[in-house]
Amino acid sequence: YTLGSSPERALQFHLRAGEDAARVFANSTALTSYGQALVLISARPAGRGRDEAELSVRRSMAPPQTALLGYSSATLLANLDRVRDLALSLGHREVLSDSLIGIFAGHYVQGRIGSSHTIARQVLELAGDDPDLLGQAHFAVAGATQGLGRAAESIEHFARGREIGRPGYSYILGTRLE
Repeated sequence: YTLGSSPERALQFHLRAGEDAARVFANSTALTSYGQALVLISARPAGRGRDEAELSVRRSMAPPQTALLGYSSATLLANLDRVRDLALSLGHREVLSDSLIGIFAGHYVQGRIGSSHTIARQVLELAGDDPDLLGQAHFAVAGATQGLGRAAESIEHFARGREIGRPGYSYILGTRLE
């Protein structure tokens, strides 16, 4: 379909191939398909529609990137930075928070505890009264605070995150509060 001048039809097949591959943990294949989808999306005219499509694909890429490359991967963090920028420009607060949680995790695993704490605090401010976002934010603040050596404060945030967040809620990188 790409060669036959039907890029929209090709895009649908690349997205489906990426989803199917990710579902069976064929992460490299998923990322190849999502990458091809991004090429097709980048050929669209600039605007909200293109940005929404790119955001959707980039969000789908994060779990396979994490599984294949690890939390601290420069490729994953660059993707999450782009997700953050798109979410901010499109006004998607929950997606923005999810991307920041992913960026927090990358910085934390890289040993950048100070910046991970700053990012986690940003998520806590963004969360408002949304229980899912608050659960994630408290979890992130707890981890970073623990890394800073403030155990009592960390325990409070872990407890608050578990109390507020829904059991079974899977975050952008697969972490569950329980």
